[in-house]
Amino acid sequence: MTNHDERRKRPRIQLKLTFSMVYENTVVTGDLIDLSPGGICFTSKIEFSQDSRFFLTLPGNDEMEIGVQVVRCDQLPYASYKIAAKFVEGELPFLDSIIKSTKGGMPDTKD
Repeated sequence: MTNHDERRKRPRIQLKLTFSMVYENTVVTGDLIDLSPGGICFTSKIEFSQDSRFFLTLPGNDEMEIGVQVVRCDQLPYASYKIAAKFVEGELPFLDSIIKSTKGGMPDTKD
């Protein structure tokens, strides 16, 4: 049986946190679903155009600003959207060690 998870190129790690981003000159928040060395999946109340680029800021002691490009934006119930985006600068190799430390992470999403 082939399913979406089996077609993934890179493992994903599920993380639940809220982050901010600037999209079309407006600061908006998003809720992280998961990420891999090559991309990120999150939800937001804002609809994102495919191929649009912007920076998102992940919270933490050393806030990290990451450039992303939208690959897909699917509408969800209750006026929200699920967004898949790839990292503009390519893969973030430090995430490989995080994913390996969680024994492969959780089910991943397509890069």
